[in-house]
Amino acid sequence: MDALIATSAEMLPALPSAAPAPSPILVVVQREWNGWRKALVPLYALEDVHWHQPAGAPRPLVHGYVSSESLLSGDVPHDWAEGGEPRLLVCVLRRHTVPSLFDELARRADAGKCGMLKAKC
Repeated sequence: MDALIATSAEMLPALPSAAPAPSPILVVVQREWNGWRKALVPLYALEDVHWHQPAGAPRPLVHGYVSSESLLSGDVPHDWAEGGEPRLLVCVLRRHTVPSLFDELARRADAGKCGMLKAKC
């Protein structure tokens, strides 16, 4: 009878030796500041973070560039040219972003000022 009783250690599956890597922090981005289409990208994929004031926007907004491969989900309009690594200018709005993350992005934008655009910001 004792041979039929398994210990709890024998019944549990083996745990991996290393803890899984943490999930990346995701950021909601959109192509137009007043658009409704959004996508998720990992924070590390947002490059050249800067302030930019698009036409009609009430103030400068946080913008950055993402590659086509970094769009994880969602739908942002784009017109990728054939070949090469396209970069898409996207907007990050405060209302779609956790406050501490937006503060960090604003610090990065402050450091980059108007970024590569050299436009009014």
